[in-house]
Amino acid sequence: MRLDHGFAETISRFPPAVVVHDVSVANPLGSVRAPSLEVRLKTLGSIAATKPDLVLKSPTARLNVPGIRPLALSGIDSELRIGDAEAHLDSLSIGGDLAVSGTLVWSFDNRRLSFADLSIRAPESLEPGLNLLRFSTGLRAEGNGRWRLRLP
Repeated sequence: MRLDHGFAETISRFPPAVVVHDVSVANPLGSVRAPSLEVRLKTLGSIAATKPDLVLKSPTARLNVPGIRPLALSGIDSELRIGDAEAHLDSLSIGGDLAVSGTLVWSFDNRRLSFADLSIRAPESLEPGLNLLRFSTGLRAEGNGRWRLRLP
């Protein structure tokens, strides 16, 4: 996975907050590009514990997946907690062409998701790819463009 970004600007010193411009995350399956991402420290105690507790927000983004038209994302909002062994993405909420809500946990040791509980509303153009993912993940169709990812 690759993370790229443009410049960052401070928007608040207390609590600390920055806006990072031109953020993109990409892997062979696709990429997400956001014109801006607000990163705000949620609790000052997380600084002392050296375990960041952050709020992430972006008004818009674009998802590019090979073989389909780009999808517009909106109202991206989540809380990110980074621990010694895991990163927790809590209260994830994404609107737009692809709507996602729920929680993810990434294991640093295993380099994969160790927990997921996501509700997904996907356009018909993503259905073939999501159907393929069903065989290697906990993803399940719930009908009418709705999907659920549960791990373990």
